[in-house]
Amino acid sequence: MRAFACGFALVLLLAGAGLYAMEPASAGAGVGQAEPPRERAKAMPFRPGSEPAKRLDDIEWGADVREFPKLTLNACDVYGFADLCLYRVAVPPEEAGEVEIGLLFWRDRLFGVELTTQGRKNWVPFREMVFDEFGGPAEPAAGDEYSWEGAEALAHLSYSYRSRKASLLIVSVEIGDEMWRATGLGAH
Repeated sequence: MRAFACGFALVLLLAGAGLYAMEPASAGAGVGQAEPPRERAKAMPFRPGSEPAKRLDDIEWGADVREFPKLTLNACDVYGFADLCLYRVAVPPEEAGEVEIGLLFWRDRLFGVELTTQGRKNWVPFREMVFDEFGGPAEPAAGDEYSWEGAEALAHLSYSYRSRKASLLIVSVEIGDEMWRATGLGAH
């Protein structure tokens, strides 16, 4: 699990760095304003009872993509992993609010959930919602990147000043380990 967690974090970092480099400088924190330096915090444990060990709400890890006929395929080979596809959940505008929902399927099995919201004004309430669910850091939350690590699930919350996008990614450790081994990167 540790190998997967480190590897997955590396892929997220590389993907984020690539997106950061591709965005124009004017999309940053503001004209003449530099993006605050990022400090990578150590992963926190999930608050007791909050780890999505077998499922997230009523969706079970490993569920077949065919169980969700209303999903729209957004992209495949996500984060550079073959057979990892992102599907968007079609939510009626009156129910959508400020959050977009994506489901990640590896080889047609549910691997993860991605929640995103746009705009700096949505970052603090989004972060507080996640802290209320999973627990937060011991010190006041002033950062822009947080991780949770459990035996069955990992979660990563981040905010990009460039794209002004907040993202929460929650993944299954078991399916992630399978995915990691299938790439040949999990073998020693």
